[in-house]
Parts: sequence; structure tokens; C-alpha cells
Amino acid sequence: MAFNTQNLKQALLSPFRAMVSRDFYFSVLFGMKGSGFLYLFLLCAALAIPGSIRTASVMHYFKSLDLPRLVVQIPASYLDESGTLSPNDQNEAYKEIKNQSGDLVMVYNTADKPLSGAAADAPIEFNSKDMVFHNIKGGLSLPYVGLFQTGTTFQPVQSAQMLEGVLGAGPLLIWSVIMLSMYFFLIFNAFVTACLARFMMLFIFRIRTSFGATLRLSSYANTLVAFIMLAQFFVFLPMSYTIMALVPLIYIALFSQRFRAELAHDGIENFARRYGGRARVQTQVQTNADESRPRDTSVYSGNMYADEQERLKREAQEQEKAEKTQNSGQDQNKDEEPDNFNDRDDLNSADPDDNQPSPHDAESNANSEQDSADKKDGDQNNKGSGGGFFEA
Repeated sequence: MAFNTQNLKQALLSPFRAMVSRDFYFSVLFGMKGSGFLYLFLLCAALAIPGSIRTASVMHYFKSLDLPRLVVQIPASYLDESGTLSPNDQNEAYKEIKNQSGDLVMVYNTADKPLSGAAADAPIEFNSKDMVFHNIKGGLSLPYVGLFQTGTTFQPVQSAQMLEGVLGAGPLLIWSVIMLSMYFFLIFNAFVTACLARFMMLFIFRIRTSFGATLRLSSYANTLVAFIMLAQFFVFLPMSYTIMALVPLIYIALFSQRFRAELAHDGIENFARRYGGRARVQTQVQTNADESRPRDTSVYSGNMYADEQERLKREAQEQEKAEKTQNSGQDQNKDEEPDNFNDRDDLNSADPDDNQPSPHDAESNANSEQDSADKKDGDQNNKGSGGGFFEA
């Protein structure tokens, strides 16, 4: 594809169109082969920029609080299988931790006491179930389950060293980590959605597509998921993976509904012609005045037209075969009809007493026996007279 202003404009508008336009997915299916994963990579690279800026600002804020040094002062604790944090020494169930300036920064409150005054305004609180950030707009509560492995011991010194390394990360490293984490998550989500979407398109909407085409549709349908992931850097927006997988599936279902509606309204030939001959349609095209040849007008539509033509061809062959069988059966009946009538007449003319000789037959038999006796006598006379069969 040549790089020009029009193509650049279309590329920049693709995320917006992928979220609001069902017609855009016709272009994805018929004209954007091989662009799915590249689109997700570029989208994640762009969205990771504001995400990394937000993350860097939060990390800078925690670094300004001298957070690694404060983490060392957290009592040694244990996170049980239910996700409940408790100190190894129960006398340290409540502890206020201040920085060098004397400002209260952290409250270790695994006893879940009601907080008031300066403790209620502390930036960070550790209660028995959650880690709470009070100074973030709207508040942010992060359960220990999902952040740390349950059934383990919390070691303040090791955690402080790890936190110091994280807070010291540069902008490029932050951007790379965010971009790759978003990209690999969206790739995985696209594969899952493609598997579900292919089953749905085939058995519900009767649209046969290759897995590559379905994966391309799923990649673009994950655009909204990418923006939801970006929003989670700015607001607390918990969302289960089930919803993350269903969002692109809804997009593909709406597109499939439009696909079937337009196909039923326009017909296969007009449908293919409408999208620039890019839907796979096999037809006869006049090449000159004397000859014609079959042409495949395109790149893809699941070979629906060919399947339809094959089905119609089989039905025509079966109908023609049935007609030939019926005609041959009628001709055979006509040929056998006189014999059947003769047989029927013979059967009708048959008499139960046919085995008994009639008077006429008895007379004929008597005459035959008389002739045989006369002939025998004549032969004997001829033989006695020396004649025979050689006399003139």
C-alpha cells in the first residue's frame, strides 16, 4: 500500500471506526489481509504513551514520599490463603509510619480500626484485605489477592529493595513494559475471540470464513478493550476477563448480522460487485465474441458462492437423474404392456378343465392313430414286395 495523506488519515481513523462502524469491518474482511496483529501493535504503541506518562507520574509521587525506606518499617506479616494480611506479632496490628519530614505517609491497620484525623488522610493504608490509596481521585483499593501470592510471608526488606528498583525505572522501560503487556494480552484475547467467533459465524450466521480472516476481524474488534485497559491507568475500573472476551465477540456478532442482511438483500452477485469484486464469486465473463472463461473475482468471502453453486448443481443433477429414471420406467412399461395384455388374455381364456381332452381333440387323436396304422400297413406291404424308399 502506497504511503500518502489519504492512507495516513484512514490509518489514524481506524481505531475510531473500529469502535463505532459496522461497515468498517467489511473493509477489514475483504481488503486488509495481514493487518490484524500489526494494527494491534501500533495501537498498543500509541496507547502506551499516555499510560506510561501516568505511571511515571505516580511512581515519581511515591518516590518523593521515600516509599522504599518506609516499606522497611512495615511489620513482618503473613498473607494467608484467604488473602488476609496479619502481622507475625499481634502487638503490631496497628502502626503509623512517617517520613523524614514527620508527615504521616503509611498506616498499617490490619486490625481494621476506624481512622480519623491525620490517619484518615494518610496516602497509603494497609488493612487486613486491601491496600488503599487515599490521595488518588476517587480512591483506589487493591485487594492483596491478585497482587501477591497467598500463603506467603511478607518480608519488608526484600520488598523495599524490589520497590526501589521499580521506582527507578526510566520512561522508555516503563513504555516498553506497558506496551508489551497490552499487546500480548490483546493477542491472546484476539485468539480466544476468534475461536468463539468462528463457531458463532458458522453455526449461527451461516458465514464460512477462514481462521485467518476471523482472527483479523477479532484483532480490530479488540480496539475497545485496548481503550478500556488505558482507562484503568486513570480511574479504578475493575473488569473481569470474561467481559474482556465478550466485548469483541459482540462487535463480530453485530457485523455478522449486517453481513447476512446485506447478502440477503443484494444477492451474491450484487454483494460481490458492491465490494469491488473482492468477495469470492465464480461466474462466466465474456472475454471476446467467441469464448468465455470462468473467473474468480476475488480474495475472500468464505467461498459461499462456490458452495451455493455446487449445491444447486447437485440438485440439478439429482433432478435430471430422477427425470431420466422416471422416463425410462415409463418406456419400459409401454414396451411390456402388450405382453402383459396377452398374458392377461391367456390367463382369462384358461379353463380349469384344460387338462381334459375336448370331443374335437379326441376325434383328431383317433384320426391320427388311424393314419399311423394305415401307414404302418403300407410300409409292411412295400417291404414284402421288395420295393422301398428307393423306388421311383
